[in-house]
Amino acid sequence: MGEVEYKIPKEEWYVRGDNGMCVVKIMNSPVKTDWALGLNFLTTYYTVFDYENQRIGFAESIKSKTSHSKTFANWALKSRKTL
Repeated sequence: MGEVEYKIPKEEWYVRGDNGMCVVKIMNSPVKTDWALGLNFLTTYYTVFDYENQRIGFAESIKSKTSHSKTFANWALKSRKTL
């Protein structure tokens, strides 16, 4: 974004659920040109929304080096079975 390059570690590209299956945490849409900052970005970078000045700030999160909850993976895998 702008002139700054933000990297998302490969450990944030997927998560393994309790049943051992993996969920990819990257989405795309062939009809959209806009980007959405997802959970893998927001857990890697601390984000500050400055509404008054209409800007957003990012800093590397201290939580980015810790393991994350499997809640999302388990929800995604459970939802997949009901589709």
